[in-house]
Amino acid sequence: ADEVLQLIEAEKKITHLATHDVLTELPNRMLLLDRLQMSTDMAIRTNITISVLFIDLDGFKNVNDQWGHEYGDLVLKESAARLKKCVRKTDTVARFGGDEFVVLLVDVHNKAEISQIVAKMNKALNKPFKKGSCASTISASIGISIFPADGSSPHDLIKHADRAMYMAKKSGKNKCAFVAQGIDI
Repeated sequence: ADEVLQLIEAEKKITHLATHDVLTELPNRMLLLDRLQMSTDMAIRTNITISVLFIDLDGFKNVNDQWGHEYGDLVLKESAARLKKCVRKTDTVARFGGDEFVVLLVDVHNKAEISQIVAKMNKALNKPFKKGSCASTISASIGISIFPADGSSPHDLIKHADRAMYMAKKSGKNKCAFVAQGIDI
Protein backbone atom coordinates (compact mmCIF):
# COMPACT_ATOMS: atom_id res chain seq x y z
CA ALA A 1 0.00 0.00 0.00
CA ASP A 2 2.84 2.40 0.83
CA GLU A 3 4.52 1.65 -2.49
CA VAL A 4 1.31 2.43 -4.39
CA LEU A 5 0.93 5.75 -2.54
CA GLN A 6 4.57 6.58 -3.29
CA LEU A 7 4.02 5.81 -6.99
CA ILE A 8 0.89 7.97 -7.06
CA GLU A 9 2.77 10.85 -5.40
CA ALA A 10 5.71 10.46 -7.80
CA GLU A 11 3.31 10.51 -10.77
CA LYS A 12 1.67 13.69 -9.44
CA LYS A 13 5.08 15.36 -9.10
CA ILE A 14 6.11 14.33 -12.61
CA THR A 15 2.84 15.63 -14.07
CA HIS A 16 3.22 18.91 -12.19
CA LEU A 17 6.80 19.34 -13.43
CA ALA A 18 5.68 18.65 -17.00
CA THR A 19 2.86 21.19 -16.90
CA HIS A 20 4.15 23.99 -14.66
CA ASP A 21 6.98 26.50 -14.69
CA VAL A 22 9.59 25.51 -12.11
CA LEU A 23 10.34 29.08 -10.97
CA THR A 24 6.86 30.61 -10.69
CA GLU A 25 4.73 27.46 -10.24
CA LEU A 26 2.41 28.89 -12.92
CA PRO A 27 1.09 26.73 -15.75
CA ASN A 28 3.66 26.46 -18.55
CA ARG A 29 3.14 26.95 -22.27
CA MET A 30 1.98 23.36 -22.81
CA LEU A 31 -0.74 23.55 -20.13
CA LEU A 32 -1.75 27.04 -21.30
CA LEU A 33 -2.27 25.81 -24.87
CA ASP A 34 -4.35 22.90 -23.56
CA ARG A 35 -6.54 25.20 -21.46
CA LEU A 36 -6.85 27.67 -24.32
CA GLN A 37 -8.00 24.89 -26.68
CA MET A 38 -10.56 23.69 -24.13
CA SER A 39 -11.74 27.27 -23.59
CA THR A 40 -12.14 27.99 -27.32
CA ASP A 41 -14.06 24.73 -27.73
CA MET A 42 -16.31 25.69 -24.80
CA ALA A 43 -16.73 29.23 -26.15
CA ILE A 44 -17.98 27.85 -29.46
CA ARG A 45 -20.53 25.60 -27.70
CA THR A 46 -21.73 28.16 -25.16
CA ASN A 47 -21.23 31.40 -27.09
CA ILE A 48 -19.01 33.02 -24.46
CA THR A 49 -16.12 35.35 -25.12
CA ILE A 50 -12.57 34.61 -24.04
CA SER A 51 -9.57 36.88 -24.15
CA VAL A 52 -5.82 36.33 -24.28
CA LEU A 53 -3.46 38.87 -22.71
CA PHE A 54 0.19 38.72 -23.75
CA ILE A 55 2.27 40.47 -21.08
CA ASP A 56 5.90 41.51 -21.38
CA LEU A 57 7.60 43.08 -18.36
CA ASP A 58 9.12 46.45 -19.30
CA GLY A 59 12.51 47.13 -17.75
CA PHE A 60 13.11 43.58 -16.57
CA LYS A 61 16.51 43.32 -18.27
CA ASN A 62 17.65 46.31 -16.22
CA VAL A 63 16.56 44.52 -13.03
CA ASN A 64 18.78 41.55 -13.88
CA ASP A 65 21.65 43.79 -14.98
CA GLN A 66 21.52 45.95 -11.85
CA TRP A 67 20.72 43.41 -9.13
CA GLY A 68 21.54 40.01 -10.63
CA HIS A 69 19.55 36.99 -11.74
CA GLU A 70 18.71 35.77 -8.23
CA TYR A 71 16.86 39.02 -7.51
CA GLY A 72 15.40 38.92 -11.03
CA ASP A 73 13.96 35.48 -10.25
CA LEU A 74 12.31 36.93 -7.14
CA VAL A 75 10.78 39.72 -9.25
CA LEU A 76 9.43 37.12 -11.70
CA LYS A 77 7.91 35.07 -8.84
CA GLU A 78 6.36 38.16 -7.27
CA SER A 79 5.08 39.35 -10.67
CA ALA A 80 3.41 35.96 -11.15
CA ALA A 81 1.77 36.18 -7.71
CA ARG A 82 0.58 39.74 -8.37
CA LEU A 83 -0.92 38.78 -11.74
CA LYS A 84 -2.77 35.82 -10.21
CA LYS A 85 -4.38 38.12 -7.63
CA CYS A 86 -5.84 40.24 -10.47
CA VAL A 87 -7.88 37.46 -12.06
CA ARG A 88 -10.59 34.99 -11.09
CA LYS A 89 -9.93 31.35 -10.22
CA THR A 90 -11.48 30.32 -13.56
CA ASP A 91 -8.84 32.32 -15.48
CA THR A 92 -5.30 31.13 -16.20
CA VAL A 93 -2.04 33.00 -15.65
CA ALA A 94 0.84 31.20 -17.35
CA ARG A 95 4.54 31.88 -17.76
CA PHE A 96 5.20 31.87 -21.48
CA GLY A 97 8.97 32.23 -21.18
CA GLY A 98 11.57 34.66 -19.87
CA ASP A 99 9.72 37.74 -18.64
CA GLU A 100 6.58 37.02 -20.67
CA PHE A 101 3.26 35.89 -19.25
CA VAL A 102 -0.01 34.97 -20.93
CA VAL A 103 -3.37 35.33 -19.22
CA LEU A 104 -6.48 33.54 -20.41
CA LEU A 105 -9.70 35.27 -19.35
CA VAL A 106 -12.78 33.07 -19.70
CA ASP A 107 -16.31 34.43 -20.08
CA VAL A 108 -15.50 38.12 -20.31
CA HIS A 109 -18.33 40.31 -21.47
CA ASN A 110 -16.73 43.29 -23.19
CA LYS A 111 -13.60 45.37 -23.69
CA ALA A 112 -14.45 47.52 -20.66
CA GLU A 113 -14.32 44.45 -18.39
CA ILE A 114 -11.02 43.36 -19.94
CA SER A 115 -9.64 46.90 -19.56
CA GLN A 116 -10.52 46.89 -15.84
CA ILE A 117 -8.57 43.67 -15.33
CA VAL A 118 -5.62 45.05 -17.31
CA ALA A 119 -5.66 48.24 -15.22
CA LYS A 120 -5.52 46.11 -12.04
CA MET A 121 -2.56 44.21 -13.48
CA ASN A 122 -0.67 47.37 -14.41
CA LYS A 123 -1.30 48.86 -10.96
CA ALA A 124 -0.09 45.68 -9.27
CA LEU A 125 3.05 45.42 -11.41
CA ASN A 126 3.90 49.11 -11.01
CA LYS A 127 4.30 48.74 -7.22
CA PRO A 128 7.98 48.61 -6.18
CA PHE A 129 9.70 45.27 -5.69
CA LYS A 130 11.99 45.13 -2.64
CA LYS A 131 14.26 42.48 -1.17
CA GLY A 132 16.95 43.47 1.28
CA SER A 133 18.92 46.36 -0.22
CA CYS A 134 17.55 45.67 -3.70
CA ALA A 135 14.64 47.71 -4.97
CA SER A 136 13.21 48.13 -8.44
CA THR A 137 10.13 49.06 -10.40
CA ILE A 138 8.84 47.61 -13.63
CA SER A 139 5.83 48.05 -15.83
CA ALA A 140 4.13 45.91 -18.44
CA SER A 141 3.20 46.13 -22.09
CA ILE A 142 0.06 44.10 -22.70
CA GLY A 143 -1.45 42.90 -25.97
CA ILE A 144 -5.04 41.71 -25.99
CA SER A 145 -6.83 39.38 -28.40
CA ILE A 146 -10.46 38.36 -28.14
CA PHE A 147 -12.03 35.12 -29.36
CA PRO A 148 -13.55 34.75 -31.90
CA ALA A 149 -12.95 38.20 -33.47
CA ASP A 150 -9.13 38.08 -33.33
CA GLY A 151 -8.53 34.42 -34.10
CA SER A 152 -10.17 31.02 -34.03
CA SER A 153 -7.24 28.93 -32.77
CA PRO A 154 -5.10 29.15 -29.62
CA HIS A 155 -2.05 29.76 -31.82
CA ASP A 156 -3.70 32.69 -33.62
CA LEU A 157 -4.99 34.25 -30.41
CA ILE A 158 -1.53 34.16 -28.83
CA LYS A 159 0.19 35.36 -32.01
CA HIS A 160 -2.18 38.31 -32.39
CA ALA A 161 -1.98 39.23 -28.69
CA ASP A 162 1.84 39.11 -29.01
CA ARG A 163 1.73 41.50 -31.98
CA ALA A 164 -0.59 43.85 -30.08
CA MET A 165 1.85 43.74 -27.14
CA TYR A 166 4.63 44.95 -29.45
CA MET A 167 2.36 47.80 -30.57
CA ALA A 168 1.94 48.77 -26.91
CA LYS A 169 5.69 48.52 -26.32
CA LYS A 170 6.50 50.68 -29.37
CA SER A 171 4.04 53.34 -28.20
CA GLY A 172 6.00 53.98 -25.03
CA LYS A 173 5.58 50.89 -22.81
CA ASN A 174 3.38 50.53 -19.72
CA LYS A 175 0.38 50.43 -22.07
CA CYS A 176 -2.04 47.92 -23.50
CA ALA A 177 -3.30 47.42 -27.04
CA PHE A 178 -6.24 45.46 -28.37
CA VAL A 179 -5.65 43.65 -31.66
CA ALA A 180 -6.36 46.02 -34.59
CA GLN A 181 -7.74 48.65 -32.23
CA GLY A 182 -4.63 50.72 -31.60
CA ILE A 183 -3.19 51.74 -28.27
CA ASP A 184 -5.05 52.21 -25.01
CA ILE A 185 -3.42 54.14 -22.19
